[in-house]
Amino acid sequence: MRNLFERGLRLTGLLASISILGCAQPTDGTDSFDYEYTSTQDDGIAITRYTGDAINVSIPSEIDGERVTSINEGAFVQCDTICSVTIPNSVTEIGDSAFHSCASLTTVTLGDSVTTIGAGAFMWCTKLTSITIPKTIISIGGAAFGECSSLESVTINATTPPTLGDYVFPDTNDNFTILVPVRKLDSYKRAWNTTTKNYKDFFEGLTKISGSYRYYFNDDGTVAILCYDGYDYELDIPSTLDGYTVTKIDNSAFMDCTNLTSITIPDSVTTIDNAAFRNCTSLISITIPDSVTFIGSSAFINCTSLTSITIPDSVTIINLATFLDCTNLTSITIPDSVTIIGENAFYNCDSLISITIPDSVTTIDNCVFMNCESLTSITLPDSVTTIGDKAFYYCRSLTSITIKANNPPKISDKTFTENSDLQIYVPENSVEDYKTTWKYFTDYITAIDD
Repeated sequence: MRNLFERGLRLTGLLASISILGCAQPTDGTDSFDYEYTSTQDDGIAITRYTGDAINVSIPSEIDGERVTSINEGAFVQCDTICSVTIPNSVTEIGDSAFHSCASLTTVTLGDSVTTIGAGAFMWCTKLTSITIPKTIISIGGAAFGECSSLESVTINATTPPTLGDYVFPDTNDNFTILVPVRKLDSYKRAWNTTTKNYKDFFEGLTKISGSYRYYFNDDGTVAILCYDGYDYELDIPSTLDGYTVTKIDNSAFMDCTNLTSITIPDSVTTIDNAAFRNCTSLISITIPDSVTFIGSSAFINCTSLTSITIPDSVTIINLATFLDCTNLTSITIPDSVTIIGENAFYNCDSLISITIPDSVTTIDNCVFMNCESLTSITLPDSVTTIGDKAFYYCRSLTSITIKANNPPKISDKTFTENSDLQIYVPENSVEDYKTTWKYFTDYITAIDD
């Protein structure tokens, strides 16, 4: 890092002797700007030196009608008067030591197009407290923020972790935090674990708070609810937060909200993620709109007061353990869009009396209705090709199973619990096929009574 510092000092003398290829003095109406610049290979221009003395600098996107695309090496080095600088959206590259040793610089606003921040670009900017780096960033050079002793937070909006040089950030501030997109935390920790300094302990998810909701931004500019810390009993989840459309309820967002008795989800939401309402033990009713296309694993696990639910016809899979341990669930409506009922989906729903499986379902996975001890009968459509291991195991009240498929679905020897009163009804012309294929349940198979 000493070499970078010495390099920055040498730049001061070097740049003083650079021949001026172009000069301009644009103004924003309040401050005067002096820039030296040169042409670039992308038909833009690169600022090579700032010679003004403004306190607040807003770099223009054009000079003399030409687009500013780069800030070259050492262009603002030791510009001690500058307190704030705004870099326009036209700029893609900030060169090595570009703002090195700007001792008064407290605020930097980067444009939305920056892909590269060079080595030592903001080194020794000792009053800089925070900076937001746009999602376009690809690489950050060594010691880019080295010795920025007041720097407390760096926000990086990129979903793909940029490559890092050595010692990019200072290590002199115990409160230092790197804020990145919530769903990319693990990616950043893995990617930056190989740098000279391991930054994994400095990461936090990039979130905002609106009332009782903490949320984060999705890639498309909509938002996901990360968590809820209110105490409502009846809750209408808002369709917008701070003007941004809510499209997702994230993992465990309402987990352990034991006060909630009813919830209405807005029709802006498309995704209910894993364990979203886990352990909402007082939840009696929930309204899920047709806009929802995905309900994650364990989304309603242990919602022990939930008595009924209607799954919208936009959902195609009931995932793993979605309603596991919903012990008061008596009825559920499965739409004809569903093709797979996942493992343990209704495990231990011991109050479930009846359920209709639509003609679209092909797979009933392992342990789906295991321990549903109040279930007395069920009809499986001719679309079903697989009934998983222990799918109806310990359903001790189940005495009537009607299967409409002419070809016996694949089962295991423990798909059903043997019961002296059990009757398995199958198409008359397929009775012998079933008895041959389902040899463990031969004594229970009979023809459907027309």
